[in-house]
Amino acid sequence: LPDRDVQWTFYSGPASHAAQVVLLLLGAPLCEEIIFRGLIQGWAARVGIAPWVAIGGTALLFAAGHLDPSNLESYFLSGLILGYLAYRTRSLLPGMVWHALFNLLALLGLLLH
Repeated sequence: LPDRDVQWTFYSGPASHAAQVVLLLLGAPLCEEIIFRGLIQGWAARVGIAPWVAIGGTALLFAAGHLDPSNLESYFLSGLILGYLAYRTRSLLPGMVWHALFNLLALLGLLLH
């Protein structure tokens, strides 16, 4: 096994930071929209659950899935917006773009703080 200092250097270098940014801005929106709006909300619609119930339930799962009680309300509101976008446009792409922009703004806020 590599020395712990070597591992730390590998995971804390510029390439690692770039990979984290790519995951935050592209990976998370892509995966989360497919899971929450595509699979869960899509399933709810297919089995006949009313759209607002499906959107609200999926938004609640989305908020809970972030495991951050201090920001539960903002994740829930985001989930409602993303759910409505998916329902209204019948596409995951607008939500993925919105989600990526939201994550970008959050990242910029952290960096500028």
